[in-house]
Amino acid sequence: MIRIIVVEDDPMVAQMNATYLDRMEGFRVCGIFTNGQEALEALRRDPVDLAVMDVYMPVCSGVELLRQMRGSGIQTAVIIITAATEMKVVEEALRLGIEDYIIKPFSYQRLAEAVQNVLNKASLLRRRSNADQAVVDQLLRNTFAAQSTTRELRKGLNAKTLE
Repeated sequence: MIRIIVVEDDPMVAQMNATYLDRMEGFRVCGIFTNGQEALEALRRDPVDLAVMDVYMPVCSGVELLRQMRGSGIQTAVIIITAATEMKVVEEALRLGIEDYIIKPFSYQRLAEAVQNVLNKASLLRRRSNADQAVVDQLLRNTFAAQSTTRELRKGLNAKTLE
C-alpha cells in the first residue's frame, strides 16, 4: 500500500485530489494538510511514500516545503499540482527532485499517469540491484508505460531472439 498525503490550502481541491487518489488501487491517503508547515511536521513524525502538493499556500509554500523536506533528508516522492506556471518555480521544483508537475486544471487521467510513474519507478528501484542503460533511461524519462508489457529476460536473452 502506497501511503500519500495531500498538501493543498483550498479544501474543495484538497478533497477532490484525495478522492482521485483514493480511487486508485494500492494507494491510501493518510492525511490532508492546508499548508506546508503542517505537512512538514507530519512528515518528520511519520514519513509517507508520496506527497501531492500545491505551490501557492499560506505559511509555507509547496516549493519551500520541498526545500525543507530535502534539507531534512525526507526523500518522500513529490507530485506538484498547481496553477503556478512561472518557469522559475518549475525549475526549482525540478532541481529539488519532484516526480511530476501538473498544472491546474488537470484530468484524472493525467494524475493517474503521474502516480503510476511514481509507483513504477519505486518498483523498478526495488527490483533491481544493478542498472543498465535501458533501466537508467526508464528512470530518467518515465517511460514505464511503454515498457510495462515487456517482461524482464534472463541474462543472455533479448526480445528479438526470443521472438
